[in-house]
Amino acid sequence: MCGAIKAVIFDIGGVITKFPDNEYTIYLANLSGKTPKLVSGTIEANIPMFEKGNMRVKDFENAISRKLGIRPKDVQWYHYYSKFVTIDQDVTDLIAQLHKEYVTAYITNIDASKYALFKKMLGKELFDYRFASCDLHLRKPDHRIYRVVLDRMRLKPTETVFIDNQIENVLGAKEVGMYSILYKSRRQLDIELGTILE
Repeated sequence: MCGAIKAVIFDIGGVITKFPDNEYTIYLANLSGKTPKLVSGTIEANIPMFEKGNMRVKDFENAISRKLGIRPKDVQWYHYYSKFVTIDQDVTDLIAQLHKEYVTAYITNIDASKYALFKKMLGKELFDYRFASCDLHLRKPDHRIYRVVLDRMRLKPTETVFIDNQIENVLGAKEVGMYSILYKSRRQLDIELGTILE
């Protein structure tokens, strides 16, 4: 469809990595006696500053613990993630194939503690460029993060494909002119990506 594509850009969480978010929410709900909805809302209220690198892990855990009435050490943000996060081999196999022909990159909303672990788990071989919200102090779907990425990669929006499992992030990329795919499965991604790249 578009012979001008030069780069394929991935999200990390929910695309390259898998993590049982619901189980973590239930863990905190059971520990605190609060509802999963309140726990989820408490986390979401603090995530933007945290993932933009404007809050330390200690401060994030303190904020969560105060709201839920539990000890900061029981929040276990990094510990829970490091114990249960996994890499989706099907997706990394696809990235390895694409890397032979296209520039590969990722844009991720992530805090510094999780990002350090992810970099250790995955290594550097699969990606030419790496962009994290905690380094850029911007989060998807803010249009500015996509523009910063495009500028640093020296690419036009129409020369890129962006893949994410969150519709708001896909729409954000689309609004700046990038080809965008909402990730649901490897099979679905193969079909949609193939249509764009062929």
